Amino acid sequence: MIYTNHSTKRGGLFILKTHVMKMNTENTNCFVYETDELLIELLGGIRVEGLDRMRVTMKVSVVNRKHPQYTNELADLAIRHNLDLYNDTQVEKFVRRVAEKLEVGSIALTKAIAAITCRS
Repeated sequence: MIYTNHSTKRGGLFILKTHVMKMNTENTNCFVYETDELLIELLGGIRVEGLDRMRVTMKVSVVNRKHPQYTNELADLAIRHNLDLYNDTQVEKFVRRVAEKLEVGSIALTKAIAAITCRS
């Protein structure tokens, strides 16, 4: 379990925000990364033969929706897509697509993918 702390200063006070992020790598064919709101599975694991790319098949689903009243039946489904996590254009398109279909914030998903990329 990994805790990341972000502090911001507002009006002379420091506000500490703690987010819980967990990466489970016990199964090498399915890495599981979980944040407060999202469950991200890297299906098939991560290929390590090329250092210039990080091709993964990613499955994203919402586990703890912040605003449950703003959902439709498609927002409860998981999104699966293969992409190169080192390709900024692919990641941006993926984030927009997932945020729209699952009705989640793009910032939370962008931070989660950045944490996965930095960790691997």
